[in-house]
Amino acid sequence: MQTKQIVLSRMLPKTGSTINTRPEEDGDLQKGWWKGLSLAGNKTRFVSKTIGVDKVVIDLATGLMWAADGNEAGCYNGGDDTWYTLVSYPETINFAGFTDWRAPNVLELISIVNYGADIPAVYTDYFLNTIMGFYITSTSYQGDASACWNLFFATGVLQSSAKNITTYNLRSVRDL
Repeated sequence: MQTKQIVLSRMLPKTGSTINTRPEEDGDLQKGWWKGLSLAGNKTRFVSKTIGVDKVVIDLATGLMWAADGNEAGCYNGGDDTWYTLVSYPETINFAGFTDWRAPNVLELISIVNYGADIPAVYTDYFLNTIMGFYITSTSYQGDASACWNLFFATGVLQSSAKNITTYNLRSVRDL
């Protein structure tokens, strides 16, 4: 059983938090992938690539490829719209030579939050031009199907709000 826990902890991304008020906090423990691994080749989590003219980020912790630049087609060209438009938009694009893009689910989007940073709470070396707005997820809010989970990248706060009233931003994702 202990072996499974070790493998699982390597797959979960670390939060980036560095705040320490007690020894048991994440800022002190720094658990998650990659921190603390002894393998020298296992310390790179994000890999930036340009494919054609499109910028992408490969996340080695989750096995996901993200649209990197908030102003490119993979991010709705920096625009905003309602959930109903944005959740289906990635399926219409050919970005970096791939046509299997989609809106991220709530856990996928949370995985790129850097809780050790704010304004924006994202790894800015990789996720360029992140808009200080609410980013959609494909996950509906359990208590109200007319609402969705979304993430405010200025601070990394997760919330739910109406799909058809609020306007959101998008960062498309695909499986490797």
